[in-house]
Amino acid sequence: MPYIRRRKMTAPLSLYNIPAAYPFLDSFAHGLLAEYANDPAAFQSLKILLPTRRTCRNLRNAFLRINDGAPFILPNLIPVGDLDEDELKLHAIAAGHSADIMAIKPAISPLRRRLLLAQLIQRIPDQNTRPEQAVALADSLARLIDTVHNEDLSFEALNNLVAAEFAEHWQITLDFLEIIRIHWPKILQAEGCIDPADRRNRLIKLLISIWEKEPPQSPIIAAGITGSLPSTAALLHKIAALPQGQVILPGLDSYMDSESWAALDATHPQHVFHQLLSRMGGVSYKDIPDWPALHAAPKRSAAIERRFDVLSETMRPAESCYKWAALRMRGDDARKAALEDSLEDIHLIQAKTEQEEAEKISLILRETLEHPQKTAIVVTPDRALARRIGAAMRRWDIQLDDSAGTPMHYTRIGSWLQSSAVFLVENLRPLPFLNFLHHQLASCGCEDHYIADIASLFDRHIMRGAAPSGGYDGLRARIQKRLKEEKINEDIAEKCADFLDHLQDLTAPLYDLVQSGKHDFIAWLNAHIETAENLAAQPEKTGAERLWCGEDGEEIAVFLSELKRQAYNLPDMDGESYLAILVQLMRGMSVRPLYGTHPRLQVLGQLEARMIHADVMILAGLNEGTWPADPGHDPWMSRPMRSDFGLPSLEQAIGQAAHDFVQCFTGQSVYLTRAERKDGAPTVTSRWLLRLNAVLQALGRNIEELSFAEVDAWHAALMRQDGDAQPVSRPEPRPPASARPTSLAVTSIGRWMRDPYSLYASHILRLQKLNPVEEDASALDQGNFIHKVLEEFTKAHRDTLPGDAADQILALAEEIKKDWPEVQNIPNFWWPRCARALTWFVDHEQGWRKSGHRPKVIESEGKIDWDGFALRATADRIDNTALGDKIIIDYKTGTPPSKQDMVAGWEPQLPLEALIVQNGGWQGAEGRVCDLQIWRVTGGTPAGEIHTHEKIFVAALSAAEDGLSKLIKAFESAETPYYSLPNPAAAPDKNRQDYAHLARVAEWELGIAAPKAVRGEQNG
Repeated sequence: MPYIRRRKMTAPLSLYNIPAAYPFLDSFAHGLLAEYANDPAAFQSLKILLPTRRTCRNLRNAFLRINDGAPFILPNLIPVGDLDEDELKLHAIAAGHSADIMAIKPAISPLRRRLLLAQLIQRIPDQNTRPEQAVALADSLARLIDTVHNEDLSFEALNNLVAAEFAEHWQITLDFLEIIRIHWPKILQAEGCIDPADRRNRLIKLLISIWEKEPPQSPIIAAGITGSLPSTAALLHKIAALPQGQVILPGLDSYMDSESWAALDATHPQHVFHQLLSRMGGVSYKDIPDWPALHAAPKRSAAIERRFDVLSETMRPAESCYKWAALRMRGDDARKAALEDSLEDIHLIQAKTEQEEAEKISLILRETLEHPQKTAIVVTPDRALARRIGAAMRRWDIQLDDSAGTPMHYTRIGSWLQSSAVFLVENLRPLPFLNFLHHQLASCGCEDHYIADIASLFDRHIMRGAAPSGGYDGLRARIQKRLKEEKINEDIAEKCADFLDHLQDLTAPLYDLVQSGKHDFIAWLNAHIETAENLAAQPEKTGAERLWCGEDGEEIAVFLSELKRQAYNLPDMDGESYLAILVQLMRGMSVRPLYGTHPRLQVLGQLEARMIHADVMILAGLNEGTWPADPGHDPWMSRPMRSDFGLPSLEQAIGQAAHDFVQCFTGQSVYLTRAERKDGAPTVTSRWLLRLNAVLQALGRNIEELSFAEVDAWHAALMRQDGDAQPVSRPEPRPPASARPTSLAVTSIGRWMRDPYSLYASHILRLQKLNPVEEDASALDQGNFIHKVLEEFTKAHRDTLPGDAADQILALAEEIKKDWPEVQNIPNFWWPRCARALTWFVDHEQGWRKSGHRPKVIESEGKIDWDGFALRATADRIDNTALGDKIIIDYKTGTPPSKQDMVAGWEPQLPLEALIVQNGGWQGAEGRVCDLQIWRVTGGTPAGEIHTHEKIFVAALSAAEDGLSKLIKAFESAETPYYSLPNPAAAPDKNRQDYAHLARVAEWELGIAAPKAVRGEQNG
């Protein structure tokens, strides 16, 4: 016969406990099925209240699993937060409360509430809150409102807080909460709704009131509910008092000593029961028996039951921790041995990083699958770690069932909604534009291969370097500029321009709004959806057909439809604000897979894992700040304010997390994992692991003894590559003589000497470094700009300088700047330096001209044939002296080469230019070179300076000539390799080693000597 029998209303409360050593749902399901085995009709009439919808699903699965999958009619399983309103209406009518239930307004949509609260936050004077910040704050404010309702409080109690007692910024917050107190009820009234938590409280109170008059005729069981909220506690109290009601608590420690029970604080796992029993009139925890039907539950091993003795010791309140010392001194050796044996299947895994932690957990999960029917659950509040574990399992093509799902903005469709709008909202800025083109859903009505080709063209040829001016016209101008500079050909220019015309038509709905200012949210949303569908269309399938299907597509379609219904009456906004709000709203949503996950493996958060059991339980992320999470601070009230207002302590969440931690120890094997570093920073071990270690030390053991060495070996094997790792050797390519360059610029000769491999890569393989997308202005851009200004100014005034030369060169700089996007990105602080540099140049040029010097060659190319090798150069400037000799001038804005390097032959540029001049290679500049000069034009202190090389000219020229001849002769042979960095002491600066990654320099450079042959030749 079923154990639930009618009791008189005056009988004691019907309160029971399923100890933590028993897997709650499995034990509960076994017990019910055993008790009602002979009365299926009574079983079906049961009403069972459970904590969450997921718990209802899991209990349903437990029933089916115990019944070997055979179908049968189940009891009515009801999540306590979603009371059956239709049935409640019937009860209300029967008890004469029909008017009362009709008076309870519907709950406001969570989405609508977020939007309305965000509006309210933006109206705070002098705050200038961005829309996305307002939505984030709205989420926090909604939690505060729910907490106030959950605790059965009212914002009217704000009057009890004396603002003068708090700091000024809290007074500002109190002023805003006063706005909430006054205006939020009016907003709700206008909406015809109430807050969800308020509505739940009213329904629960009404249900209790109905049961007072008309107790339910069928049995009601509240199972696994901790009653942390006053309204839920009142409901449990009422159910426990019903003639056919029962409340079954999950994991009450009824064997705790009285001293510890009296000292419980908010961080203790039993605090929630302490609070519940106090609300039930002070029921003693020792008077609550185990659930009678536990006899039908599968027997637990003695070791697992004793495991919870250790956990009870671990969780002792601080006031009774002194009893740990007595563990070692107790004479009951048998009990001590039993406690030690209870830890046999508890393992500790400490990883160096979170990635290693995820990989080791994945190995445990994979090993679990080697045992048929064996199940495993990973419990962690760390969503990033959960995603890492999921990614690691895909190594074996295993999809995990992650209860949290994938955040909506991370899904394929979610990312497409962002990509298809960001590049338009940001006026076709290069990075978001390329991100859009490379998205897997970008088709634009074209074939996939065409879009891939277009994406490659824009990536390689159009978007590199500084960002172009905005919009479609800016991109068209960039295409023409690259064509004019001969960086692209006519075919590429035409393809890119045609695609832009097509793209502009497709994006017109959203882009036209972006260009026309502010609009209401619904207009933005409609235009965004239309544009996203246009851009996702394929020749044989519409964009709508591609987007709104599949798990993420269907879920997001529902979300967008709801958003259309709820986002009315929002103020006008610009595109950036619209997109920020949309993304922030998506952040609060998740998409869960409906199928395709492994049936024996799960990844759960703390809430979802409550009362769930598996053979292998993995408690992951056991670091302070993760599990337990840092309670942080309430942005709306300080701790004293919360206390005065009547809100619970923030630390109460730690107590709930501790209860979840304890409840997870029901598995046959339990793994406790943590990472020593997270995001590169050291972590702090979870307080529960530290407490467990303290208990173990009292028993004469150490937590390190629980380390699971096997997983370290598995991980090492997983990470090990086939065969022994072999050090890579320095590359030494030997292309045939026919492929070797026979013509070089003088600027390449020094690179040839210092790093032959870079010459091989650039001139033989023809690999050129791509500039970054949206490249910031660099020192190179500054130097190129000054070079250009000096070149144009000198060409315009070859013979004489004007009287207002300084004004003219500055005006010329402004003109050149207008058509140079890269230069326009140079920070403003540099331009005064530039002006000083140009002014110094004019001052020096005036004195230079007076001494009889005149520019003869300006940015002109010269070349000669040297031992069958074509040597060419473009000189910044070659001037005539008053005697007709030549001075080669090079402008520098950076550090000039040293005279020692020039004499040694490592910096041969200027000496080789002199070689070309003296061998008649420069038309109009034939003659004797008497000096090599570097004009350093920086605008600093000093603004400029002259470096002459008259004294070392002969030695430098001889070294350059000799080095060039040796290089040409050596590399004529196909046997001479193009070594990478043959002389480390003479290697170029790291930031100038453009091909170091191709040469794998970092893998071989340490301790490698220079190749003697090449080193000797090039040092010679």
